[in-house]
Amino acid sequence: MSHSRTAKLLDTPIQSKDVLKSPPLLLGAAAGVFPGLDASGFTPLIGLDPLAAILLAATGGAIAGALAGVSSRARGAITGVLMCAGMTAGLLGYVYLRTTVLPTDTFLRLEIAVGLLIGCIPGVVLMNRWFDVDVTGNAGERAES
Repeated sequence: MSHSRTAKLLDTPIQSKDVLKSPPLLLGAAAGVFPGLDASGFTPLIGLDPLAAILLAATGGAIAGALAGVSSRARGAITGVLMCAGMTAGLLGYVYLRTTVLPTDTFLRLEIAVGLLIGCIPGVVLMNRWFDVDVTGNAGERAES
């Protein structure tokens, strides 16, 4: 791929209707989920400690946010860091609190998603404020209000 085609691809903004299907969003989701699962012991592939998992998630989130094709690469990277590091920290915090309150090793799959979703809320709110991206699927209603 030539340099101009690559630059054109990177500068193409995400339309609000396909933001949930974009490859950078999938990269960011993977960057936030897998380090958290590894550090919390659900999938002990590498055996990351919590700080390394959060830093790895933040790095992946910065790359994914910058590649997302939003109006500002720096804002995209900041949003990606906040989302992915928040997902990992949310999962680790939820697992810690859950095992403190109920000392069992049995988790429902939904509980993992709860920790991830709670952690990514600040990044989603910031993305919704900075960019004209409607993550709810109600495209057009936000512009009219």
